Amino acid sequence: MPITKRQVLSILFLICLGLLLNSLELVTFYKVCEYPEHGPDYYGFPMIYRTNMTWVNTGSGIIFILNWIVNIIFWIAISIGLWNFIKKILKLKMEFPKPIMLAIIGITAVIQLINMDVLDLKYELVHDVKMNYYQQEINCESRLLFFNFRGNEL
Repeated sequence: MPITKRQVLSILFLICLGLLLNSLELVTFYKVCEYPEHGPDYYGFPMIYRTNMTWVNTGSGIIFILNWIVNIIFWIAISIGLWNFIKKILKLKMEFPKPIMLAIIGITAVIQLINMDVLDLKYELVHDVKMNYYQQEINCESRLLFFNFRGNEL
């Protein structure tokens, strides 16, 4: 059974929606650790996926690839669950409207370009609080932020 254009658009829409919700950081963990030198702050929900800078104060941040992918999958699952819940409550039989899907895909592309700062980020596979540098335990404090955008809580 071949995949239809509508199914491809739906899959692309869900991926973009996951990216958008992850990038907007509507809900995020903010984690600050006590390093001997000034270290980065960590952000992400449900997993920490980025820093505001590296531990050597280069001004660039780090994206933890595996955590980033897990967060996107998490937000895709939340989106599907919410949409199915809304459809069930309101007894809707329709799918997501095509113009809204295309608008979300476009908005996601713009926000990703702004949010990711592609030229100014470093990428690592996994998150390591010790940053492969410190031998002793690092004390960290976490809190939950709502409507966080690039480290600024709205």
